[in-house]
Amino acid sequence: MFKKLDAVEARLAVLEQELAKEGLSSKEIARLSKERSEIEEIVNVYRVYKKLVKEKEQAKELLFNSDDPDLRQMAKEEIDILEEQILQTENKLKILMLPKDPNDEKNIVTGRWTNEEKLYLRHHYGIYDIDHLAERLNRSHDSVSMQINKMLRNRRAYIKSYA
Repeated sequence: MFKKLDAVEARLAVLEQELAKEGLSSKEIARLSKERSEIEEIVNVYRVYKKLVKEKEQAKELLFNSDDPDLRQMAKEEIDILEEQILQTENKLKILMLPKDPNDEKNIVTGRWTNEEKLYLRHHYGIYDIDHLAERLNRSHDSVSMQINKMLRNRRAYIKSYA
């Protein structure tokens, strides 16, 4: 895990250097800024983790090298506190390092279908494929597919009632 975190930290440094360059297009700036914002929290938490580990090592060194019993007791207490903080920070890092769901960024509408959406779907069903309709309506592929099936069932029931 720490090799990956070192790589993420190095990537942040590269992104900051690239963002500092002149002559970047707005698309490049947006892409680099987005990537930077995605990894910045991870790097900040990792830096806190490294600082805590370093402080723990210093407290251990003080514990073993000190002759003063009060100083040793303070070092033991400090080590206990730091170990708890390190554990919490490790858990936070594990959560932050989980892969992101690609659908998190999509603005997919859920819930009931409005009359306008149903009307749009009814008029454009034969013209466009389901993926295009889902994109236009900000709905998932499955949601559009289910609504089309529902619409077709209702049409068949309507035709049968007048036959």
